[in-house]
Amino acid sequence: MKSTMGVVNISKESSINKKKAIQTQEKNEPLKRKRKVATGDNLLAVKKFKGKGKKVCNLREIPLEILFEILYLLTPSDLVNLSQAGKDFESMFRGPDSPTIWKEVRHNVVPALPPCPPDLNELEFAELLFGKCCHYCAKKIMPLHTVWEARQRICNQCVKQWCTTEIPKMQLKSITDLQNYVPSICTYSGHRGTRYYFATIIDDWRKAYNKSKAKAKWKTSKIQELEMIRQVSYRIIWLLLSHIFISS
Repeated sequence: MKSTMGVVNISKESSINKKKAIQTQEKNEPLKRKRKVATGDNLLAVKKFKGKGKKVCNLREIPLEILFEILYLLTPSDLVNLSQAGKDFESMFRGPDSPTIWKEVRHNVVPALPPCPPDLNELEFAELLFGKCCHYCAKKIMPLHTVWEARQRICNQCVKQWCTTEIPKMQLKSITDLQNYVPSICTYSGHRGTRYYFATIIDDWRKAYNKSKAKAKWKTSKIQELEMIRQVSYRIIWLLLSHIFISS
């Protein structure tokens, strides 16, 4: 009996000694320095160090010719992702040199992408093509609907919040000529579908019409603009469908 008690005491003492040794070791260890990570607008300005005496080259120090050669190897979807990394990239892809960059990266996609519509810049067009977030809540909630006539991407939750089921004719009132051009989307619950209209677009049209002095001229020019957007949207959708068919 005494021998067993002695063994138990020894095992307890050894476990206590181990805990004390671990605690002293943790106290003596130097504190690990947190690594600085570049975020937002500071993305291009912060130098990241990798090991002693080594540093990753600052993107601001790279000559534009070399930086452009790197960008030319990417795809439009890569540029969209880069534009969301910071304002430096975003301004670069919207700046005066951006058409050259976008023209080159288009060649990296086979089959060829449709041309950019005249009412959008290249970044906006690429974001509509390859973006993965809702324009209203900025979340990746599936399913996402890209409505080309509205130039917007929207999720089902935001459709119910920001769109209306009311017939556009009742809302447009004095500009009922535009009712056939109101962008809409149909969501389904089982076999039943509900058509929603973009209420924000209807409000914008109504405000612009009320502010205009030459209302008849505004209405005519608006119909021409919307007709152009519709035709371009149909062409883009057709080319995208053929793009998916060929790539599959």
